[in-house]
Parts: sequence; structure tokens; C-alpha cells
Amino acid sequence: AQRLIADGYQQAINFVFVSEDVEKKFVKNFANLAKAGFSITNEAIRLVNPLNEDMNVMRSCLSYGLFKNCLHNFHQGNELGRLFEIGKTFSDSAAHKEHWHLGLMSWAYNQHLWSQKPQHPLIFEVKSAIENLLRSFRISSFTWQQIIEPSEVPDFLHKGQNAILCVEGKKFGFLGSVHPALLDENKIRVPAVLAEINLDLLFKGQPRAYRVQTFSRYQAMQRDL
Repeated sequence: AQRLIADGYQQAINFVFVSEDVEKKFVKNFANLAKAGFSITNEAIRLVNPLNEDMNVMRSCLSYGLFKNCLHNFHQGNELGRLFEIGKTFSDSAAHKEHWHLGLMSWAYNQHLWSQKPQHPLIFEVKSAIENLLRSFRISSFTWQQIIEPSEVPDFLHKGQNAILCVEGKKFGFLGSVHPALLDENKIRVPAVLAEINLDLLFKGQPRAYRVQTFSRYQAMQRDL
């Protein structure tokens, strides 16, 4: 959490109860999230005695809640935001399995009087924050793989601006710009990016031992040519 706060993110805390219909409308194809490295099923865990229909199942992912945070903040005048959430997701209605995930939500560029207009896609800022987090865990063997098949891209992500995070050959999660149609539908007039990582996999083998090298036997030297 401290690493993400240092990168300008604020922590969000959402209920683990969501509306089954609304979450399904947002995610649509849960199989695509499973291909990104998550333990997830189409059947949500239903509550026996829910408070209301808006909180009748346990959430399957963090992305829907973070998008709701973005939507609420943007329409309340917060046109720039950086949020992260560390929380549990739930799968398998028979076994009731719990999983720790990390979600990131970013919208709009951070501009001020002395800054130039950004020339880079917003997705690279979130990618940088994730890579800083991985390095803080002393993980250097990671790659980003774009999803080539459009049908395998999560429905809420841009078909051409997305990637799967692979750490040491295993899929750990996804990163992508929010689909333009979803932004238009909710009247969000700025670019937005979502990412979600499987922390259960990330925490395996932690903490990792430091690797050090011996000092050079030669003295340091500088020459002014």
C-alpha cells in the first residue's frame, strides 16, 4: 500500500456485496477474467438473507467496484483520480473460496500550470505504478503480453489497449484502458484505466532474499576529456 501511495494513489474500500445483475452486466464474460490468472466462476456466491437486491452476492472481482468509484467521483467534480483497493474476491458457490486481489483505477491526466500537455496514453502511468510495486517485492522477471484475440479481452476493456501481466511465466492479472463505449455510456469525458492483480500468486515465496554482489577491486576513477 505504501508503494502505491508514494505513486499518488489513494486507497478505496468497497463492500464485498454487490448486485449480481449489475456485476454480470459489467463483466459479461467471466471466462476472460479466468484466462487472466484469476480463480473465478460464472456462478456467484449468493447471500441467504441479503439486505437488498443491490447487495445479493459476494463480488467476483474488484474492477466493478473501482469503476463505480470513478463514476461517482467524476460526476461529483473530481475529474482526476488515482485509486487502489486491496481486498477479497469470492468464487465457487460450493466451496466458498476467497482470494486476495489488488485493483487500480486511474482517470484523467495530472496537469498543472507548469506541465506540458501529456503525449502518452494514460495506461503507461498505471503500468509504471505496477512495475514499481513488483520491484519493491524484488521481482524482476515479468512481462506484459497483449491479448491478441479480441474475444478474450474482458468486455469492459479497450480491445486494442490491454495486456496480461506475466510473472515468471504465470499470469497474474490484467491492465487495460476502459472501453470507450462504457465511458460514453456513463458520460465520463476523460481517459480511464483499470488493472487487477492476483495477490495470492504475488505473495507466494515472499519475502524474497536480497541478492548482493561483491565490491569491485578497482578504485573509482573519473576523467575529464
